[in-house]
Amino acid sequence: METFNRIYFGMVIVCVCLPANSNPMPLLDDSDIGDMKKNVICEQDSKFYTPTNIKPECLTAALQCFKDELQTVKHECKDPQNYINRTKGFLEHVISTMKNEEVNSNACSCESYSEEPFPEFLNAMETLVQRFNSKARQNQQR
Repeated sequence: METFNRIYFGMVIVCVCLPANSNPMPLLDDSDIGDMKKNVICEQDSKFYTPTNIKPECLTAALQCFKDELQTVKHECKDPQNYINRTKGFLEHVISTMKNEEVNSNACSCESYSEEPFPEFLNAMETLVQRFNSKARQNQQR
């Protein structure tokens, strides 16, 4: 009985001291951006709104822009292994973990960014997700 009480007490301490994280931080490794670079094929003249030089107050809007542009990518490019939809789901999860820090303004609109070819679009999306991961890690350390 004494062993049972020790185990029970230990479990209670662990449960109370470790808060549940129902929405864990998504990582770049969880995305399919690398697979999209290798397997999604777009016409050479295809271009997509590509957020770059993103202001801190536009971070969530830029993620939303990438997610929305992936719908255009889906219509214009070949994706036999469905990486586009999985990446859209990944971005939806990233956006859901964000605190609404952005200011809604024309400066944050998707159309305010230039249109770039697919490889540059993917590189910029990857850079933004890495930036988000760094910011999320900093917030967790506080």
